[in-house]
Amino acid sequence: MSRGRAVWGVVLAVSLLAFSGVLVLSDIDRLLGSPADVGVGGEHAFLQHQPGRPGEPVAWDPCQEIRYQVNPEGGPDDAEDFVAEAVDEVSALTGLQFVYDGSTDRRPSSLVDSGAFGHAPVLIAWADEDEVPDLDGDVVGVGGATAIGMGGGRQRYVTGSVTLDTDLDADLDSDVARGVLLHELGHLVGLDHVSDRDELMYADGTFVRDFGPGDREGLVRLGEGRCF
Repeated sequence: MSRGRAVWGVVLAVSLLAFSGVLVLSDIDRLLGSPADVGVGGEHAFLQHQPGRPGEPVAWDPCQEIRYQVNPEGGPDDAEDFVAEAVDEVSALTGLQFVYDGSTDRRPSSLVDSGAFGHAPVLIAWADEDEVPDLDGDVVGVGGATAIGMGGGRQRYVTGSVTLDTDLDADLDSDVARGVLLHELGHLVGLDHVSDRDELMYADGTFVRDFGPGDREGLVRLGEGRCF
């Protein structure tokens, strides 16, 4: 699983295996959406690259829906709407199509303990550091995705998760909490941390509330993966 975590202090990015391809003409009619038209500028980075192709970022299949579920336990009263608004923003930039599969009682700890990500819908949930040790100290969120191998040695993301700290809403105002969720969704679709303080994917928390120019350019590139 490729994963990053947001903190207000020190941030770690933990990565395993992942993949991306390049959009080809035969894919055009199969695309479910189109990436946004954004300017070039700012800094962005990717959690993983196609083996042997350092210019190709890890990506989801843009011709398949990304199904996700929300476990609202420990989250704000409007947890499902809170998540939906952030997911819609990521979808608008990448062109990737997310489909809400409803609420669930699945817990992030069960995924971590068993490694049982499989092809289950993406899980977005809240937890504390007792359940998810990565949420230790100043870490307020973790997110990432899992990839499988495809033909020709290529790989693509097939599932993933985002977990926010249950203290997030108590410690930070709603706009900053939304920024944390967007940051982790950035990891979910393949963005890594950057050193530019003006980008939402900056490694240390700067309370940036929305994607910066480099973030947006990176998200567009992640929506240009290959269809399978």
